[in-house]
Amino acid sequence: MVIFDILAVNANDKYGIVEDEKDASLNRKRKGRKFWEKLEQEDSRFKQLSKDYKLFLKISYKIRNLLIHRQGFKKGGYSSREFSSHIIRLNDSELGDEIRKKLPHLGDSEREGYHTTEWGLHALEDHEIYDLVPYHFFRRIVEECISFTDEFLEILGYENSIEERDKNSKYHENLDNIMENGLTTLVESKRFEND
Repeated sequence: MVIFDILAVNANDKYGIVEDEKDASLNRKRKGRKFWEKLEQEDSRFKQLSKDYKLFLKISYKIRNLLIHRQGFKKGGYSSREFSSHIIRLNDSELGDEIRKKLPHLGDSEREGYHTTEWGLHALEDHEIYDLVPYHFFRRIVEECISFTDEFLEILGYENSIEERDKNSKYHENLDNIMENGLTTLVESKRFEND
């Protein structure tokens, strides 16, 4: 994933872990294992970060490979507003079983009154077929990615511009509104102003 590549390159710029930037990776399945080990030697906080987000990183890389290199999205045919017209079919891969079993460890739970979990997992045909609803799944992936990125950059010495902002500016009031209510209310009100 591009954001992870950018973080790895930034870490490499700071610590000089590998000579070739192409070898800077946070994907533990490949070159990333040695890269993480060296990061952890540079700053012990990376060890906790790696532990806290290991499952998230693993699922992110695996779902990326499934979508981009193997199957893509499937036409879902759902008519409910809760579901998009495209889904990520999980039943035809080992990855599907792995994701189904590991999502609860990322805080996944049933959404009250809906047919999906918080992470968008949807069971069909007596739990024989599983889909991921892209909207719910990627919304949670993005939330986790933001948290991971904030912590990673903090260890590298960057400050969090959202937390360190002028609380009274209209721009940041709008950011707070987006963070709390999503983009819909802002788009409907057509009042996004930048100071």
